[in-house]
Amino acid sequence: MQEQKEWASFKITGLLYAVVLILAVNLYFIHSTFDTIEKDTKAMHKSGWLAGAVSHLKGVPDTTLLLRIDHTLQDMAPWIQENKDSEFYTGSKGLQTDFKQVRSCWQQSKDIKTCTTAAKELNKIIVSIVEPKERKLGNILYLILLITLFITLYLIYFIRLYIQRQIEKHAIYDVETSLFNQKYFQANLATAMARARREHTPLSIFCLSIDNFESYNDKEQQYLIQKTAHLLGTVTRDSDTVSRYGQNHFSVLMPLADSSNAVRLEERMKNAIEKFDFQISFEPQFSFKITQLKENETKEEFTDRSAC
Repeated sequence: MQEQKEWASFKITGLLYAVVLILAVNLYFIHSTFDTIEKDTKAMHKSGWLAGAVSHLKGVPDTTLLLRIDHTLQDMAPWIQENKDSEFYTGSKGLQTDFKQVRSCWQQSKDIKTCTTAAKELNKIIVSIVEPKERKLGNILYLILLITLFITLYLIYFIRLYIQRQIEKHAIYDVETSLFNQKYFQANLATAMARARREHTPLSIFCLSIDNFESYNDKEQQYLIQKTAHLLGTVTRDSDTVSRYGQNHFSVLMPLADSSNAVRLEERMKNAIEKFDFQISFEPQFSFKITQLKENETKEEFTDRSAC
């Protein structure tokens, strides 16, 4: 039970770390995506402006415009270098070659018609690269966000399931010992009594009490309860229902067990106690009681007789 609890806690922790990691990756990817989109958009606008600027020169040179064209070509060079091997390139010569053609045309011949045609073609190619590239980045971003949402929803579901199981567990288990509690014992007792009478089989209750329990301090009491519960778990059968019935009382419901079976359990428990070193201020004292179900006995009567 403890291993299951630790495993559930480990899974929740692992999922939380996974969500945090994915969120961090998402933030990095979102930042990179918007940075790329910003650069691509600027390159597309610059190439469009370049084509228009060259065509507007006509025969009259404009010094300011000429300088802006030179600066624009210089600004576009890094983007061209970064995207020279783009999968979305639609030309035939290569992006760098197309750019060099515009740059060479401008720096050497400055033939307005030729340079305008080359600049418009470059703008068309850049647009054909940027638009599908942005769509692809957007699709990847949506996919990552969808995966993050799925993991987050799964984490919420798992935490909710874990909390629900813990609530159910605490409803039938004793938190301090992980044994069944009195409520579960009583519910199981009614079922066991009905089965014993229907099948004409014996049913016994083995009760154990720590007599000097109040003499210990709180820390020793907790230690003593947990160790006693552990010892009971080592000597009982799988079919037995072991429960903490009170502050210092334990009850074991033993189906298909007559008084002789219960006596053997008592002997095993006594031997286990004698061999165990409790390592507390003084030795604990235990009392035991064995009760077998009578033919027409009610659950309340059986419970009262079995109390130790």
